Amino acid sequence: MSDAGFVGFAKSPKQREGVALQEVQENILLPVNRKVAAAALFSRLNAADWLGSSAKWELGVGSKLVFDSGNLSAQTLIVSESNLPRALTVITESFGEMRVTFARMRASTKIEITFSRWSIPSEFELFDETVARLLTALKTKLEIN
Repeated sequence: MSDAGFVGFAKSPKQREGVALQEVQENILLPVNRKVAAAALFSRLNAADWLGSSAKWELGVGSKLVFDSGNLSAQTLIVSESNLPRALTVITESFGEMRVTFARMRASTKIEITFSRWSIPSEFELFDETVARLLTALKTKLEIN
């Protein structure tokens, strides 16, 4: 075997100093079935209450939602997984990834929301503020303390 065509191993890029994975997970139990719970979060009208308004509302994989008002005003959200009423994953610049899953319980639905993003220290506060604002708006929308 000849090594004449071998160029070498690629080096992994070095991670910037202070980069850390930020992650916030919230579990919510709603006394409704999974389909109703998913609609409570992601129907166009309901999403406007906690995310914001977008001229285009399509939740297929690869869809881009550009928000013109609300908590995500002037931000673009890209759908990376769409399997409603079971799960939805979206990506934005301010909070990275938001994955929402809906698990059937006996007479209710457990909603698990996970926000995660690799951030440098100067971005930690923006992530925390954005996630807190979204969770507060969502709980207000769902009338949860």
